[in-house]
Amino acid sequence: MNTILLTGTIDPSKFNNTGSTLANADERLNQYCTAIKKWITNTNFQKIIFIENSGYKFDYEYFEALANEHKKQFEFILAKPYVEETIKFGKSYGEIMLMNEAVEKSKLLKDEDSFYKCTGRLFIKNCDKILKEKHSVGNLFLGIPSDKWAFTWFFKAEKDFYINVLSDSYDKVN
Repeated sequence: MNTILLTGTIDPSKFNNTGSTLANADERLNQYCTAIKKWITNTNFQKIIFIENSGYKFDYEYFEALANEHKKQFEFILAKPYVEETIKFGKSYGEIMLMNEAVEKSKLLKDEDSFYKCTGRLFIKNCDKILKEKHSVGNLFLGIPSDKWAFTWFFKAEKDFYINVLSDSYDKVN
């Protein structure tokens, strides 16, 4: 089944706005809500998971009802913030910890072999085309011409690959 994990920090002030170009929590909340609504209403993803780590008030019941109307499932997970570590090592540290916690706690990911991951404020307009063309691809990462960087805004990973290869990447970021 097509599953997407959306990660988010609605209020980055908790982390001293570490690496965040947009610090206004209300504006960020609006962007998250707009994107999540599009993932539910405009894509073929059947399971949408949103994990957030700032503790900002989030009306997840609205998205559960919206997903239900579209015969989909929505799950919200309030994650541990890892404030000191994220301030020390950067928002990539926090991002990895969000993904790790989602893989560990999500009821919707429990029985899935793979998942897509997207930064929660983004929406990939051609995601259904990617789903159709890359359905059988195990891992899908978009990168830049360098051996030092890979975009983590949007990718697909087999769950076992994520757990065995990527989940401990938090000790490599700074």
